[in-house]
Amino acid sequence: MYISQEIAERIKTIAAKKNVKLGEMFADIGISTNTLHNMKTSMPKADTLALIADYLEIPLDTLMGRTEKNNAPENDLRSAIIDKINQLTDSQLDRLLGYLEALVEE
Repeated sequence: MYISQEIAERIKTIAAKKNVKLGEMFADIGISTNTLHNMKTSMPKADTLALIADYLEIPLDTLMGRTEKNNAPENDLRSAIIDKINQLTDSQLDRLLGYLEALVEE
């Protein structure tokens, strides 16, 4: 069972980590700024949650907390790699992409 308050907290936490202002996000995706407040008593529609997940560039499963329940070692490694990639500078990212392209061509 999903608890809307937990999802609201997850949205706040993820947005803060990504330096996303909630008001701007809601305005950009065209939903009410009261959405998080309303989640104290009711679950938003699936399409609203999908819009939020897409805006935050995360899987809907992450927003729903499903990845927390399925915290297999390969998910930890994948998350660590994604976090590290997100920290790369543009020049580091260009070198990584060049390396990956060379691997694909082999």
